[in-house]
Amino acid sequence: MKRRILIIFPDEWLSHSPTVLNLVKVFRNDFKVTVLTFNDGTFRNEQLVDEEFSFIQIPHWLAQVFLRRARVLYSLLKACLLFMRLKTYRKSHPVDEVIAVDSVGLWVAQTIFGECHFLSLEVKRDFFFRMCTPAHIRSVVIQTTERLSALMPDRTTHTFFIQNAPSLAGNEIDRHQKSSFNGTLLFLGNILPSHGIYAVLEAFDSVAGLGYTLTIKGIIYKGHVRSYILERYKELFKRGKIVLDETYTPQDELIEYLSRFSLGFCLYDFNRIGSKDFNYISSPSGKLFNYYAAGVPVIGTDVLGLDSVRQFRTGVLIQEISAASIREGISKIIAGYREFSRNCILAAKYFDFDKASTIYKQYLRSLAND
Repeated sequence: MKRRILIIFPDEWLSHSPTVLNLVKVFRNDFKVTVLTFNDGTFRNEQLVDEEFSFIQIPHWLAQVFLRRARVLYSLLKACLLFMRLKTYRKSHPVDEVIAVDSVGLWVAQTIFGECHFLSLEVKRDFFFRMCTPAHIRSVVIQTTERLSALMPDRTTHTFFIQNAPSLAGNEIDRHQKSSFNGTLLFLGNILPSHGIYAVLEAFDSVAGLGYTLTIKGIIYKGHVRSYILERYKELFKRGKIVLDETYTPQDELIEYLSRFSLGFCLYDFNRIGSKDFNYISSPSGKLFNYYAAGVPVIGTDVLGLDSVRQFRTGVLIQEISAASIREGISKIIAGYREFSRNCILAAKYFDFDKASTIYKQYLRSLAND
């Protein structure tokens, strides 16, 4: 009989969390996996129909009108809902191992189950994290040593470093290497001012006449951002120079989708986020690694979390989120395009999720003998 693993994901964007989706994929043959999470209708979680996914439903109108504007309150509500669901769940569903994601998931898991494993996607020493007991964490999965030091500086045992990267099993990514720039730009992910969308649009406005196109793919959950973008750049939308694509593309199909583009953006605007937000400063964004696997060079913010762009020469890092710096970045990428694209493929192979997660899977298997 397969050992039963419960993953507690305490947020509403599971469909946009490559790490958890890839864990389900690599665990599937060895374990019986259940992911308990939320769906508030914002991030297309309803597209996840496999038997591993179990959702606590939150009315979309409630999330949009009130809860998403009061993040602390939303976290408290989700903690309470998880606690109540898991108390019932435990009575009828035996569990061998529990993997708790981030601070809310960790607090709920320790409250209900005692010991658990910890998967850190965000570095936050918040109220929930401080309420937890480090000694009751059996293992930790995190992206980098810097993020581990910020969150759990004394952790030395059963720690696994896995990037938020795609699984390359069965995916021949060498064919995505490109020889020249074709003018197709992509802004992927949450469409927010703090992620540089306004600067990207301003930069694109000045280069659209060169035959370029910009596809904005992701979720705009803030109404005023949507209204501004559609009104300010309505002529470019009408002419097909800018395309807004809010459809959901499954992780297994995402690399193929991205491979049609020539350049991707991965930006953080610290004038809006706050210059001391270490979670963002050190965050190795999941879309960065998807760009790599698709052979798509990147313009990114020059921060610790995106240092692989410099390390592998997969694109250009910029100090200032401005139209001028973005235009300059585009020019640099065009000048060395073939090498940038080749380096993306090499970086993707280095960070391959399957390779990185093998030791972790072996560790969880070994616990059957404890």
